[in-house]
Amino acid sequence: MEDLELLLDLCDNIAPGLTWPPQQTTICVLGSSIPSSVHSAISMFRDEFAVHVANQGCPFD
Repeated sequence: MEDLELLLDLCDNIAPGLTWPPQQTTICVLGSSIPSSVHSAISMFRDEFAVHVANQGCPFD
C-alpha cells in the first residue's frame, strides 16, 4: 500500500501541483503529462487498487 503513496509522491515530483499548464520538470516535453493519469486513477479507484494489493493480484480472474 505504501507504493500507492510513493506513486503519488513521484507524480508530484514530476508535475508539481498537477496544474495546467504543467510545470516543466523533466527533459521530455511529454513527461509532465503522464502523472495526471496516474494520480487520477489512484484518486478515483484507490479501493480497487487496495483489493488488488491485498489479494496479490486480480481477484476477478
